[in-house]
Amino acid sequence: MLFEKIKFNTEEAFVTQVRLFNMPILEYYIKHNKKKKHYSLLPVLKKKKSYSYNPENEYLFYLKINSSDNCSFSCLQHWINIIGWIGGDFYIICDKEDLERKVYEKIHFNNKNIKFIKSVHKPIEHIVKNMSTKFWTNATYAHLTAFYHSKKLGVDNFWNIDADDTMFLVEAPRAAEILKKAQKYAQENDISAFSMDMHTSRTHGKHWSFGITYINAKIDWFAIFNAETTPEWMNKYIGKYDWEFNLDWYFTYLRDYKAFKNKTFYIDNLHFMHYGDFMLNPISWGISQWKNGRVFYPILKGVFNYDELADIPISSESLKIDSLENEEMSFDYINRYLTFLKNIPEPAQNMWFEENKEGVC
Repeated sequence: MLFEKIKFNTEEAFVTQVRLFNMPILEYYIKHNKKKKHYSLLPVLKKKKSYSYNPENEYLFYLKINSSDNCSFSCLQHWINIIGWIGGDFYIICDKEDLERKVYEKIHFNNKNIKFIKSVHKPIEHIVKNMSTKFWTNATYAHLTAFYHSKKLGVDNFWNIDADDTMFLVEAPRAAEILKKAQKYAQENDISAFSMDMHTSRTHGKHWSFGITYINAKIDWFAIFNAETTPEWMNKYIGKYDWEFNLDWYFTYLRDYKAFKNKTFYIDNLHFMHYGDFMLNPISWGISQWKNGRVFYPILKGVFNYDELADIPISSESLKIDSLENEEMSFDYINRYLTFLKNIPEPAQNMWFEENKEGVC
């Protein structure tokens, strides 16, 4: 589109941008609780460089999104809030223009430093064909885009986040503390890739995965990727554990056979959501909690009554990097932000509770 008008909300103001070939050429905004309009011509060129990467920022996030349902926007909003509390920078990897526009409409941003990028293809297609089977091709391009883009920036580290289906079920300031501790631990222990325990314990240590992952970008990852000239590495796992392979499995291979320090972390007491069709696949998607050396899956237990899979040991491959003060913090977050149970409207209270609430006829 030649000219386009984009509107979005930040902590400070409601912003409207006029764009030419997706480049902001005119911006006007009204600060919250004010009436005066402020104008800015070619905001991308302002000295504050609010639209460019700040090399002095030690926290950089790549937020990958592909889904457009309500819970996906809730997940993304939580990540934006967490990054705001960390004081980090971010790029949103999004290959759908209609989804990008919906993000502007639905997300409340910390500031005007909003950057979308698309998945890189041509420069890395020779890598993807050796890293992924067909089912996971697009996801592998998106994952590798974070590596490619960060290498161009020359940064030392970054976070690679599946931002539309993952959520720490705790307030953003506390989640920010968790990520800071994880990054500090990874740097102090020279870890190559440090990922949230989404599947490692679930598979009893057999599978390392992306999802919420710190990456040591000082490593020349593309030298490693380019050296893999065939997909023969998949033979280590094919038929035994899986038939479809992706970058997660390649990093598992690097851990298992190349002595890479690809590690996994967890937070005791925390509830965590991997959003998806948990009725169809309650093992890959749903809610989990790490507690007292075990991982609990309340949907598998309470809905499916599948005890054997609903209560498993935390893998020895997974490292505890923090402990939530109490599990009520997660329950409070779930009830406050993912449902309306903290503020059930009065007519519904009369319907759902045995006794009418005081003050309601």
